[in-house]
Amino acid sequence: MSIRNPRTTKVEALETEERLSWFFCGPMMKSPGDKGTEWVRFSAAAVAVVVGVLCLAAAVEAARVVRRDTNADGKVDQIVRLDDRGVVRRLEVDGDGDGFFETVQHYRNGELVRLESDGDGDRRRETCFIYEQGVRVRVEMDGDGDGVAERAVDFRGDRRLRDYEDTDGDGRFDRIVSYLDSFWPLVEERDGDGDGFFEERCAYVNGVLREREVHGTDPPCRAESYDARGRLFLVVEGDAQWKRVRSVWTFDPEGRPASCAEDRNGDGRMDLWGRYEAGRLRSLVEDRNGDGRPDAWTEYDTSGKEVRVRRDVDHDGVADIDRKESGS
Repeated sequence: MSIRNPRTTKVEALETEERLSWFFCGPMMKSPGDKGTEWVRFSAAAVAVVVGVLCLAAAVEAARVVRRDTNADGKVDQIVRLDDRGVVRRLEVDGDGDGFFETVQHYRNGELVRLESDGDGDRRRETCFIYEQGVRVRVEMDGDGDGVAERAVDFRGDRRLRDYEDTDGDGRFDRIVSYLDSFWPLVEERDGDGDGFFEERCAYVNGVLREREVHGTDPPCRAESYDARGRLFLVVEGDAQWKRVRSVWTFDPEGRPASCAEDRNGDGRMDLWGRYEAGRLRSLVEDRNGDGRPDAWTEYDTSGKEVRVRRDVDHDGVADIDRKESGS
């Protein structure tokens, strides 16, 4: 029997009943889309079930974490996290007992795939080792702690394959050093403008530059060759992807021009040839009409003055004009 104040309104009575119902049976809420005054009541039993499930999940999760004190100093120095099958998926190690786990090992199907390590004691795991089938294949270093590696190294067993470096800090590797070619034991590639294309490639032998190739705009391609002492002796310039050679230059041991050949009209054939002595032009041969045969010859003295000029006017391969000048 309920005792109500005769002045209590219907609304007040409903609110009183709702509060008592919440106390004994849990909160009530309107059913979605219900325009009336009907209520859906969540019983205390339902709430207990939900709480029980959450507690069980927490207990299961706790069972998947094993904490160890391996040196019996009273502090946890290893945390092992297991997967649903009870297989290790993560191992955290605090080797120096300072409370920071400086080594974290990640496993997949019980196999080590990644190891993060703090090698300098700054409480940041800046070095990452990557494994395939239990073998180290790559090392990445994040020196500034921004989450992006500035350096990386690829391995095949104990052999170093490639070094990667981000020299300008833009988050992309712009320098790669490879050790794959037996003929060129060290090859360096650079991306100078940060567009992702490595436009410069240098090959070294015993630390001496022997080959250099540059892809740019003018010329699109340039290849340089150096002798065993690192002296430039050959330069070849061409169009993109070396579709056409524009010029070939050779140099003497002092680095001075020795000879040249150029394709000036872009037909794919050389039409100018020069010879140098001590870096000075001494003779020039030209194919001026583009028939593939020389028709102009010019010789110079040491001061660069013309001393002999020959011309094939009718293009029969024989000089029709042969004029000598007094030179120095």
